[in-house]
Amino acid sequence: MSGIVLEGGLVAGPREEIRADVRIDGGVVTDIAPRIERLSGDRRLDCSGCWVGPGFVDLHAHLREPGHEYKEDVASASIAA
Repeated sequence: MSGIVLEGGLVAGPREEIRADVRIDGGVVTDIAPRIERLSGDRRLDCSGCWVGPGFVDLHAHLREPGHEYKEDVASASIAA
């Protein structure tokens, strides 16, 4: 099975950031190491100068309450999320 190797990114961890490669197989992170050798068929993505993380969420929202509920409110924003 071919995977994806994210090379040279700054990997965000729970306590620190490290410069590392990340292997993803079938949508699952299978390895994080300073250097990962690509297997035959692996795709390579150069992540130099980029952050690599499990997912980032933009917590900034404009819920327009009070006074502009016709634009969006907590209920409609929660449904959309």
